[in-house]
Amino acid sequence: MIHIEMINKMNLPSRGKCRYLWTIGNYSGIASNYESAPIYRKLFISGIRKLDLDAIYLTSLIHLNRQEEILKAKKIISNLAEIELLPKYLELNKFVIDSKLIQPQGQMTKAYEALIALKEKCISIDSFWRDVCANKTISIIGNAPITSHLGNLIDQSDIVLRFNNFQIKNFELFVGRKTSAWCRICDIRPPFDQEHLFNQIKTNIFTDNPLNIPVGMKFIDEIFNENKNFYFIPQEIVTDLAKQLNAIPSSGIRLLISLSKLRTQYNIRTNVFGFSFSNKKFNHKIFDHYFETKPESKERAHNITSEVMLLRNTYPELTPRQDQ
Repeated sequence: MIHIEMINKMNLPSRGKCRYLWTIGNYSGIASNYESAPIYRKLFISGIRKLDLDAIYLTSLIHLNRQEEILKAKKIISNLAEIELLPKYLELNKFVIDSKLIQPQGQMTKAYEALIALKEKCISIDSFWRDVCANKTISIIGNAPITSHLGNLIDQSDIVLRFNNFQIKNFELFVGRKTSAWCRICDIRPPFDQEHLFNQIKTNIFTDNPLNIPVGMKFIDEIFNENKNFYFIPQEIVTDLAKQLNAIPSSGIRLLISLSKLRTQYNIRTNVFGFSFSNKKFNHKIFDHYFETKPESKERAHNITSEVMLLRNTYPELTPRQDQ
């Protein structure tokens, strides 16, 4: 097996690298990586990785004004549509429908409408900090291990933010019960037996850009919900972070850096729990959550060590905490 470092050094086609380039909007870089070694790509990249890579590449061609090449890729587009992967790539899905390349099927039409709704309903997180959190105490609860009973302290906050597939049941003493906002990646799907909990949260903060990541069907369904408020983190923050870290930034650092720019201006009193940077015993080889053990992945997208260093510089008063 070819090592991931060798792939990066040789600029061989890589889903991981193209996802990073997509995060920062480097579409020419995506095309260059994808086209760099077609024989390697055909021999060593298969299954869902190949289909993801194809979809990212075709999306990049839209931005590079190479639409004619997309029209020639009807077989790939049809394959993406058949397994219902195409609707998750919102811009590519829209191009395929607008160009009438194939007949819309499955969730394609709904995803098309979701893209329109997204542009109308989603507003910058700056508005959330100003209109919801100004002059209040907020607690931001990450998913890193928490060993102290912080539940009561957390629940006394005016606003409580939690991330992705957070868990409450059986962890109330440690993380509390209150949830004011759900900070989530766009392809998240909560556990089936707890979906009702997540459905009740009216404020959703998308921590990645749905135009620079494949979205999930829950995202497509929920964007039409008139009872929910949707916020996004500005792309310039994500791009700047990705370049600093040389990796895709995690949901946590995106949110915390966004807050750091405005918390003094809006007098937002901030508590942070469940983050590696505030843990004196941080170990860069351990990726566990407080509710699950996570094995290390060869395709891990985040540079946790660099994130810890950056957040410790940004939030020195919270670093490190003795109670975790």
